[in-house]
Formats: sequence, structure tokens, C-alpha cells
Amino acid sequence: LAYYSIFANVAYGWKGAAFCGRIPFGNNNRALLSRTGIEQDDILMTKWHSKTNRPAFFLVRDKERNTIVLSIRGTLSPRDVLTGLCASC
Repeated sequence: LAYYSIFANVAYGWKGAAFCGRIPFGNNNRALLSRTGIEQDDILMTKWHSKTNRPAFFLVRDKERNTIVLSIRGTLSPRDVLTGLCASC
């Protein structure tokens, strides 16, 4: 679980990493590569900007563990709050 918490944190992009003092400003993919140790060709899909009911996420191949990782970002913007309020159980 601790291993995948890095992927969860990186879903917040460079802003989340910069808040923790770990990554230079401005590039979400660079933050993803740097923090997780994956390679550029392991990035399958990224959507760094959320819309209402369409959260930001990334999908990557983790060769170290032979898995596909889907990481969906939590609340970071007002649009994310609206998405959370519209969620149903």
C-alpha cells in the first residue's frame, strides 16, 4: 500500500509535489516520472485538468510490479468539489 501511495500523491501533479518540496514547478509528467521511477513510454494516458464529473487522472504501466496503475486525483479545485457533491454511493 505504501508503494502505491506515491502514485496517489503524484495524481496532484507538480502542484502537489511542489507543496511537499520535491519537484520543480510546471510539468506534471516530469513530476510523474521523477516520483514514481517509471519511464516516459510507460505513460499510457494522462488527463491533468479536471472538469465537473470528469476528475483528473493518469494511467501508467508499472514494469517493476508488472501492473497497470490508474490513479484518480481527489479534490484540488472548485470543479472537483462539484464532482464530489454529485457523487452517489
